[in-house]
Amino acid sequence: MRRPALHPAAEAGASDPQPPVDPEVVEPSAEGAEEAQEADEPAPIIDPQITWYQTRIASLQRDLDARDEKLREYIAAYKTAVAEMDAARDRLQRDKEKVIDRDRMDLVSRFLDVLDNFDRSIASVKPGADVGSLRQGLSMVRGQFAQVLDGYGVETIATVGGAFDAALHEAAGMVPAQAGQADQEVIFEERPGYLYKGKLLRASRVIIASRND
Repeated sequence: MRRPALHPAAEAGASDPQPPVDPEVVEPSAEGAEEAQEADEPAPIIDPQITWYQTRIASLQRDLDARDEKLREYIAAYKTAVAEMDAARDRLQRDKEKVIDRDRMDLVSRFLDVLDNFDRSIASVKPGADVGSLRQGLSMVRGQFAQVLDGYGVETIATVGGAFDAALHEAAGMVPAQAGQADQEVIFEERPGYLYKGKLLRASRVIIASRND
C-alpha cells in the first residue's frame, strides 16, 4: 500500500505548521498605534473669555510700558531744567557780585581823592602855621567828602531850627525852651543824620526844647 506525501514542514520535523503569511496584511507598529490614539483624542476647547482677558492684559502691559517710558522722559527733562535753573542762578549771582564790586570800586576811588586831600592838609601843617588856614583846608576836604556822598544819593537830615520828628531824629536830651524857641524845637545837633535815596540811613541825635506851660 502507498504512503501519502507529507507537508514539507512535516518532513523537516516541524510539529506545528505555521499558516502562510499574506503579504498584503501588515501588523501596525507601536508608534503608529500611539499616533492613531492621539488622533482619536478630542481637540482642546478655547474659552473666548480667557482669550479676551489675555488680550486685555497684554494691552494694559503695553500701556504701562509706554507710561513708564513717558515718566522717565519727564524725570530726565525735570532734572535738565533744574540743572539749567541752578546754572542760571549761579550766573546771575556772579553777575550781581560783579556789579556790586564795580560800584564799590567806583565809590572807593572817589574817597581816595578825599583821602589825598586830607594827606595834603596834614602835610601843609608846619610849626607856627596859621590855624585859620588849616581850618579852611579841612573844611574844603569835608565839603568834597559830602559831595561824594551826595553823588551816591546820601543827603544830610535838617535838624536845628526845625520841629522834632521821631521818624528822623533821636532825642538825646531836653532843655527848657528859651525866648523865641518853640516846644519840641531842635536846638542842638550832637550827631548828624543821613538819608539814602529818601530812606533813613541814620537818625540825627539832637537836643530839643521843651515848654511846660
